[in-house]
Amino acid sequence: MNKPKMIFTVLLLIAAMLFVACDGDDDPTTTPPTNDGNTNTDSGSNDNANDTNSNDGNENAGNDNDDNGNENDNDDDNGNNNISSAGSMDELLEGVNSGEMPLIGGEERLDYGLGYFLYYAPVDSTGLDSVIYNALVVHKQLNDGEYTTENIDPRHQNLLDITDGIVFDPAVEITAQVGQTPEIRETIMGRVVESQQELSPEEALESNEVIGVVAVASGEDIGRKYLVYGQDTPDSEFEFLGVIIAVDASGQPVGSGETYSFQGWQDLPLLGDASGPFWTLIPTGVSGDPANTNEGRPGVLLVSESVYEELG
Repeated sequence: MNKPKMIFTVLLLIAAMLFVACDGDDDPTTTPPTNDGNTNTDSGSNDNANDTNSNDGNENAGNDNDDNGNENDNDDDNGNNNISSAGSMDELLEGVNSGEMPLIGGEERLDYGLGYFLYYAPVDSTGLDSVIYNALVVHKQLNDGEYTTENIDPRHQNLLDITDGIVFDPAVEITAQVGQTPEIRETIMGRVVESQQELSPEEALESNEVIGVVAVASGEDIGRKYLVYGQDTPDSEFEFLGVIIAVDASGQPVGSGETYSFQGWQDLPLLGDASGPFWTLIPTGVSGDPANTNEGRPGVLLVSESVYEELG
């Protein structure tokens, strides 16, 4: 090869190398996102069904209040109210039943919903432990000055009320205090009643008694009370059963999980895991056994206390 051709060849090789190097800077490959601990990737339905130590969503959650300490439950991202279109409780019940309103209201928090339940855990053991644990967290937050009795969130006050009489020691770890005494636990269980069907929703909310507990999606809902309605068939009217209190959270999005279609109900969303005396009052599942805890229970409507108070 003569000298001019050799020089030309070398120049071509250098140019090719420079092109490859520059093209490598535009590599479209990106690093996949990682779980930073704020996203629950577990497909299980609840974080605290068998371990009260894991229920720290309420301890670390901030108050979802306005400047006056009132709950801001029903506003969308633009500050527009997504419940007011119902006008009244009767219109909400009729609208959900007829399909004129969505089956679920609320995205990050459950405001209302027609769907189904899975079983949570025995209310006199795990359910009781959960409500005591979360009440102790509230006592700790009050003791630490995170808020006062004057600006306490209504859901936190609900936890204090339902567990009135528990003993809190700021020098002892919360998990070590969950057991309480048999007398205190019996007192709290005395506030879990068989039925409130003879009461109006307002009377049931004011009674400081509940017919069960529920684990919902968001830790921000722990302590919220929900009116429970049941219907025997998709076409029947809703019957008021009583009030339940949220004591645990799955960390999953509202309405996530498998849908339920059975006996005329179509694609009902999962509202949460629940247990208590009211379990035998809600529509039965495939087995037809009111006491069966191994199957989904359809035809349940939950309405949060704040939505009820708004609609009147």
